Parts: sequence; structure tokens; C-alpha cells
Amino acid sequence: MTKLEKSCYFAEDRISVSGISKKEYISTENMLQNKAGICEAANLPSTEYTASFQKNDVLVSNIRPYFKKIWYAKFSGGCSNDVLVFRAKGGFDSKFLYYVLSDDTFFNYVMSSAKGTKMPRGDKTAIMNYSVPDFDINIQRKIAGILGALDDKIEVLREQNKTLEQMAQAVFQSWFVDCDIVRAKAAGLPAADICKKYHITPDIYDLFPSAFSADNLPLGWEKIPFSETMNIISGGTPKTTEPTFWNGEIPWYSVVDAPASVYVLDTEKHITQQGLEKSPCSLLEKDTVIISARGTVGKLAVVGKQMAMNQSCYGLKFDFPYYGYLMTKQMLIGLKQNVHGAVFDTITKDTFKTVQTVNVSKNLKEAFTNIVSSFFKKIFENSKQIHTLEQTRDTLLPQLISGNIEV
Repeated sequence: MTKLEKSCYFAEDRISVSGISKKEYISTENMLQNKAGICEAANLPSTEYTASFQKNDVLVSNIRPYFKKIWYAKFSGGCSNDVLVFRAKGGFDSKFLYYVLSDDTFFNYVMSSAKGTKMPRGDKTAIMNYSVPDFDINIQRKIAGILGALDDKIEVLREQNKTLEQMAQAVFQSWFVDCDIVRAKAAGLPAADICKKYHITPDIYDLFPSAFSADNLPLGWEKIPFSETMNIISGGTPKTTEPTFWNGEIPWYSVVDAPASVYVLDTEKHITQQGLEKSPCSLLEKDTVIISARGTVGKLAVVGKQMAMNQSCYGLKFDFPYYGYLMTKQMLIGLKQNVHGAVFDTITKDTFKTVQTVNVSKNLKEAFTNIVSSFFKKIFENSKQIHTLEQTRDTLLPQLISGNIEV
């Protein structure tokens, strides 16, 4: 074993913000938790210069390390100062370095020396004292190749899920936000042409109004408080000092378990039946939508199997879960604009009353569900495969880098 500082260093280069795009900027906000990579940044920093990274660097969010945000850079770009940029030294494979830092043991180590309670940050000096294996570089590359093959399969499935969700969102946007079919009917376009263009059957065509009211809503549709569209369920935490309440069979969701795409199938912590019964927890049924409501506000998940959740989340139970999930995504901007709290942003039950959504007929929601159900079912099946592959990878990873399994 050797110290991390022998294998890599913190890169501290700078880059002009004007020379990068949002796709090339990495911050803690657009790094995905649980080692799920990155998404596109919402904004660029307002400063003239920012930290930079190079292709094959390893980026780790240094805020709240327990979120396990890590990414192996596939391109060069800029990043925020709260993102640590690890660059491998000669004789140490950069992809192997990524897997060493992906091990849960590393994140636990960083948290053990982190500074700050509400917003813990890793201590850079302590981080460089972390013990890492001192393998021959050929062994490093073999290990990285084994784990990389699993990650490649995971990435393909995640990309499929992203595309499938975007397809479902596109239908929702067209039907219920842009009102494309209503506009086409109001314009007098032939029914056959509308059905062909929007890939709908005549019976679905008949469910849409053919005109708008004075307030520019399709006739028969109405705006109602978002809170009236679902049953809102609160979460809770079993007494943490009672061992019989924990390490059971019931998944217990918190924001650290937010999935990369739609479904949450398992959680970091589990509770017992006794913990469920003797606490404010409720058991959420499959297809309940979870929204994080305190601190990191607006993270969404759909429950893939029965589970409980903590009090920093709400469960949203809809009659038509796919419609409800996509409607909630549509409502996120309004919900975030109406948060409360001086220290942490907080959504309360009253917040759901402050934003309005369009209410449509039950038959139209059912027709929409039939259209997008194949997308969500495929996402669910892909998510199960991802979960299995992640378990395999995370089981192999510590065994490989500790030398317990020869390559």
C-alpha cells in the first residue's frame, strides 16, 4: 500500500469561462450522486476564470462526500472550486485511480475527516493520506478493464433510460403543455392528418377538445392547485438509538438514494417492521412518486417496490403514476420558487397549493398512460439490470483493488 499523494495530485489549472460551454462545465450541482456521472450544467459561473480539468482526470465533489459524486472525465473543461480534480502521476493508471476513489471505503474515509456539520467538506490534506494499492501498472489496467466493462454496460442502459424518459416527456409536453392536438383541431385540420402526425388513434383524437376558452385553456380543462391532484404522504425516521428498528428488510429512502433515472429499487439504509410500526414512517406502494423537500429540493424518484422514507421527503400518490411523475417534473420550477426556510430550502404541504396545474379528463389520462406505459416498463426493466450490474461492480471493486482476487 502507498499514500494517495504518491499516485496522483490535485490539478489546480484555470480556464477562461468564455472558452467553455455548459456541456463542458462541471459543478457539484450537475454531478450525479451514487457514482452516476454527470448531467449538463444549468448555468456557467459568473467569474472570468474557473478551475479546469483535462480528459482522463478524476473529478470528485468535495461538498457532502456521502453523496458519492464522482466522474471520470471524458473531455476537458471547467469546474467549480468545490470539485476536486485528481490527476494521476506517472506509473499510475488514471482509470484505475477512478476505481480506487469510487470505492465506498474512500468516501467513508473522506467523511471521517470532513469539516463542517451542515455542509461537510473533505479535508484535502487528509485525503492525500488515504491508503491505495501499489500495483504494477499492468495489473492496474487489467482491474480497470474488468470494472470498466461493467460500467460500459451500465452507461448504455442509462442512456436508453434517458432517451425513453425524454420520449415520454415529449408526449406529455405536446398533449398537455403545448396543446398541439387541440390547436390542430381548432385550426380545422383533417382528423386523419392529426392522427397520423401525432401518432394517435381516432378514439384518442375524440378525447381532445377542439376549441379554447376565453382564458386560453382547452374547453373543459381547468387549472387547479397541484395539491388536489394527489395524496401527499409524509415520511419519518425511526429512533436511531434503537437497534431493533434498523438493518431490516424494508428500504428506507433519503435524498442520497435519488436515482439517476426514474426508479429507486434499493436504498443505503433499511429498517425493520418494528421500526416502521413505531415511527412516523409510512410504507409507500410501488409507483409512488417521491420528491425531496428539504435542503436538496426537487429530486424525484418513482418507487420500484414497497419502501419507507425519511421526513425530508414527501410521497405523492397519483391515480395515474406516469402522468403524475411527468406532471411533477413540470411543476418543479414553480415549487422551487415557492420554497420556505431560512437555513435550508424547504417544501411544505402548503407549497403544493401554491402552484397550479391543468386538470384533464380521467379518460385522457388513461389514454396517455397507455401510450407511455411501454417506455416506463422498459425503464423499470433496465433499472433492474443496472442495479444488478452495480451490485456486481461494487462487490468486485474492493476485492480487486485489495488484491483478494487475482487478475
